[in-house]
Amino acid sequence: MRIVGIGFAGFLFCCFALLSGNTFAEEKTKAEMMDNASAPKVVKPTSATGAAIFPYKDSAGTVVVLANEDTHPFLFYGEKVRDNLKRINVQKRYKKSFEKFFSVQDCLKKSERGKEKPDLTQIDWSIIDNKEDASVCLFRIASSYDTPESMKAWFEKGDFNEVKLTRPNKGDIHVDAGWNVRERGMRFWSNPLSRAWGNLIVWGSSFTLQYNESEVLQSAGVGHTIE
Repeated sequence: MRIVGIGFAGFLFCCFALLSGNTFAEEKTKAEMMDNASAPKVVKPTSATGAAIFPYKDSAGTVVVLANEDTHPFLFYGEKVRDNLKRINVQKRYKKSFEKFFSVQDCLKKSERGKEKPDLTQIDWSIIDNKEDASVCLFRIASSYDTPESMKAWFEKGDFNEVKLTRPNKGDIHVDAGWNVRERGMRFWSNPLSRAWGNLIVWGSSFTLQYNESEVLQSAGVGHTIE
């Protein structure tokens, strides 16, 4: 009887171990499934019909991506500004702007923001408050196009003055454009008082994009010529 008792107890122990093992395996499987479900998936953007969105043509050129601060962080002469302790003063200067205009869609008119294939020439100048805002939006737009030539066409489409694409240094590429404030008024500054003051003292505005020899955007800047 003792042997039978020991054997029966062992049998119960084995059953318990097997059940515990199965439960552990099930919980592990569930946990793995949850981890896999929560893990970010890289999905190529597609339209409602399943067709690839990029690249596509808009009024100025070929759009290869709808750039944002995560995919194409704002650069100041080739250096990332966000979280760059070496550029803390520049970071403070541009922080509000690259948060306000996190993506290229944020720079566009409301009619374009929700579209799968927005026209990047439809920038909403009325929501741009200062040179920093303008620089960030210019960077977002330029980062979304395929080549500097598309940005040259973008400026021309926007009726800017003296639009040109040059190579001032070996390998570097610049796209420059101007805006005659004396003849046409301020191109931006949403605040009416700032706009009125700008119309009085600003002669013109300059817009500059700088690329490296591989046509990778390095910087975007906006300046004013004061009388």
